[in-house]
This record gives sequence, structure tokens and C-alpha cells, in this order.
Amino acid sequence: MSCGASVRPWCAGDADFWECRGCGLVFRHPMPSEERLATIYREAYSAARLADGAPDMLSPDHAARQHAAFIAGLCPPAGRILDFGAGTGALAHSLRERGFAVTGVEASADAVAEASRRYGVELHRNISEIALDARGAFDVVTCVEVIEHLADPRPILTGFVELLRSGGRLYLTTPNRNGLLARAQKCRWREARDPCHLVLYNYPALATVLRAAGFGELRSVRFSPLTDTGPLKVLMHRALQAVGLYGGLRVTARKPSPG
Repeated sequence: MSCGASVRPWCAGDADFWECRGCGLVFRHPMPSEERLATIYREAYSAARLADGAPDMLSPDHAARQHAAFIAGLCPPAGRILDFGAGTGALAHSLRERGFAVTGVEASADAVAEASRRYGVELHRNISEIALDARGAFDVVTCVEVIEHLADPRPILTGFVELLRSGGRLYLTTPNRNGLLARAQKCRWREARDPCHLVLYNYPALATVLRAAGFGELRSVRFSPLTDTGPLKVLMHRALQAVGLYGGLRVTARKPSPG
């Protein structure tokens, strides 16, 4: 998961986090059991909470439109996009409105049902449902606020490489453990207190994982899409992006072309 260097405690609070001394990756220690995670997700993704828009991990429509506008610049017109961790379908819907062919994958059955009800978007429950028929089929894979939920993202990222066409792009977002609030609050940081978040990345840690999966041409998008509204918030967030202290990482990567 990390670069293999030694680790040390990072903070203690609702949960303890440890840090890799080499790449700066931060992770829960110990990791919650599969049974505990299943309970957390059942509660977070209950049908009633989804209908009310309650779970924090679900992007509102404004955020989805901002991400979709950026992703449109990575994809050829009418290209094929895989949205992994599609939630209730807001991003998939926004991308389809822009003319892209979108396939969405979402593990929560209740979220899949809500995507169909809210947007008319039909999602797959598991990436294995499309993997055999879609190798090399996608121009772009999106993974928005998902990787922090995975104890070991390597099999998923390697699968993305297989699903992308030669030269295809990955757009990935995740909380930034080097952001201002993360530095100041550590275990009190909202992203660390989310029981679904198992791993917290900075850019070097994320780059290590992406390169190991087979991606190249990595780029951290400094002035990336903003998901909040209001002129003061926009100004503040752009200032944090300018000095590298923004609370979110947005990264693009490319599947290398043969030769």
C-alpha cells in the first residue's frame, strides 16, 4: 500500500492513523474488519438517507457539473467514460448531458436504485460485470472520492489500466492529507473522522500507487474543479490551491501507448 518505508503514528482520536515515513501515506491502524465496514456502509447508504441526500460522500449536482466540465477536456467528443464509484449517478448524468457514453459502477444497491429513480441512470454493481467485454474500450475512467475508501486500491487501479484504450486517461480525486485543515486538525479533520475513509493520500503517495499500477504521465491538477459555491469560498479555495494547501487532490494519469 505504501512505498515500503518504515511507518510511525500520525494521530490518535476516533481512530488511530499511521504514516509512511517515505511517501507520506496515512492509513487507519488497525483497519476495520469487513463486517464493521459492511455495517457502516449499510447505515450510510440506506435508501432513506440517499433519497434525502444525506451521505457526505455523495456529490451534489453542482460538484458533478464542475467535475464533468473538467473531464470533458480529457475525453474526445462522444467518447466512452467509466465512472467508478458512481454514487447516485450525478456525475454520470452530467457527463451524459455533454454527449458522452457513460458506464457507471456502484457497489451500493440502494445507491443504484436511487440513480435510476433520480436520473434514469442504470449502474452496474460490480466492475467484473463489464471487465471481460470492455478491455481497452474506455477513453476516460473517473474515480471521484473513492480511493480513500479502499484499503488496497492496487487491483482496482490495475483493472482501470486494462479497461482504458491505449493513451486513455484516468481522472482521480481524493482528500489531500497535506491540505491546510489536515495539517492543523489531523484526527479531528472531517476526512479522517469519516469511518469509511481508510487511507489518506498526498500527491507523492498517490503517484507511487498509480505508477505501480501501470499509469504514466501523472499530473496533479493544482487549479482543479471547485465543488463549493459562493464568491468568498471560491476565492479562499483558489488561494489554497495556489499555495498547495487545498483540501482535495485532483490527479490525471495516462495509460501508456505501446512502444
